[in-house]
Amino acid sequence: MEIWPYVTSIGIVAGLGHLALFLLILFRRNKTMGEKLALLYLGLGLLWGTAVILTAPIFIPAVTEPASRLVPVFVTALAVTQFVLTCSFLEISWLSTVAATGGTWTVIMLMATLYFLGVPSPPIPLSQVIQGGWAVITAILTGLLTITLSRSRLALHRNRALYWLLTTIPLTAGQAFSLLPSGLLWELGILLHLVGAVTLVRGTTSYWLPDIKAKLRSLLRLFLLFAITVILLLIVVLGAEQLTDQLPLSHTSLVILLAVVAALIYLPLYQWLQRLVNRLLWGVEFDPAQILREYSQTIGTILNLDQLAHKVVHTVAEVLGVQRGALLVMTDTDTEKLRLQPISGLGRVSQVPVELEPTSPILARILEQNTPLFQYEVEQHPGLQKAAQWEQDWLRELEMEIYLPIRSQGDLTGLLALGPQGTGEPYGPRAVEFLSTLAQQTGVALQNARLFESLLDRNARITELNESLRTAYERLERLDRGKSDFLT
Repeated sequence: MEIWPYVTSIGIVAGLGHLALFLLILFRRNKTMGEKLALLYLGLGLLWGTAVILTAPIFIPAVTEPASRLVPVFVTALAVTQFVLTCSFLEISWLSTVAATGGTWTVIMLMATLYFLGVPSPPIPLSQVIQGGWAVITAILTGLLTITLSRSRLALHRNRALYWLLTTIPLTAGQAFSLLPSGLLWELGILLHLVGAVTLVRGTTSYWLPDIKAKLRSLLRLFLLFAITVILLLIVVLGAEQLTDQLPLSHTSLVILLAVVAALIYLPLYQWLQRLVNRLLWGVEFDPAQILREYSQTIGTILNLDQLAHKVVHTVAEVLGVQRGALLVMTDTDTEKLRLQPISGLGRVSQVPVELEPTSPILARILEQNTPLFQYEVEQHPGLQKAAQWEQDWLRELEMEIYLPIRSQGDLTGLLALGPQGTGEPYGPRAVEFLSTLAQQTGVALQNARLFESLLDRNARITELNESLRTAYERLERLDRGKSDFLT
């Protein structure tokens, strides 16, 4: 009984954390659908956490008994809301169906629980039924997340699914703890659930999410270097103990000597280990300066758009392993619209052009900012989601991961569109910097190729007009001869 006040205190602190997250979203303006669902989830989480806290033996039975009956119902409501929130977060079309079905099930379980609330032994094993329903909902949710993760073709979309899968783990574990027979774990379940709630709020309030795999690799790198450092220190300590009786030195002098030797060895060894660990975790890094220098020396003489697209995309493919890419050449039209014509450089790319409206948010984003545009950004940014549906569909059908603006003398001439990296990882800062520099170097070459293609088109039209004039002149001559023959 003495431990329960401390355990309850943990639950109360975790409950206050849920309240802080609830208020954080509550006072946000212009809430998105995801934020509204997160607010609902956190509100239910507060009710669930309160019920769990009230089940502690420090409260009277008149309070603990109803609270213990309501906990499974609140867990079911959390699972259903979490499922709906997942459908919204991953843009799955099941949202309305899940909301209707899960909401109906939750209401039925709540009404049944309230009906049998005063009955010591209900005729129906209501608690087991509710727990079974929660298990089914959780299993379907986990399977849905796993399938979405495996089917995601673009790296940032896959990272979003992975982020939500990792968020689901502490949320589900916290819910599961409150369904266990042991009451000691119930309060800890609220604390574990709080960890998932923090990442849930982070995911619903910001569309840019951390690179999960990169973070995990960084943690693994830190752990490996820490383990190696500990091993070296243990060698010094154990070596001092073993050599104390064998060398004519005091224990202190021997420790100092070994520490100096270890320090002399450790710095170069640590640098070598850093490079080794980085190579094992990140792979062999490329030299952007050499690649860009070789690239700039070869594109100056390319005047054909197809050859230029082939060269730039294959240069990227050799470094980052992309399997599809294209140049999106920008041309003016007779109207105020801007036309983007895809020219495939690698892989099968749709050749259907698109004309962007002058008021298009996507066009404004490309013109106003000199930073890469990600397909993930097109689909998740609230401002870009207002673009015409056919513009979004056209970009989605290209199946590209990143679009880099290509400019010549400050004017936009096109975009370098690239698919996912060969590793399946999102484009990191180093890769984005390399690609941005590559796109800058392509600007003059693309402008020259456009002018050359325009000149060829004009020559072709002039040749066609000359041929038409020659044909018309021959017809006129035949007509004159016919008139002369008729008169004579």
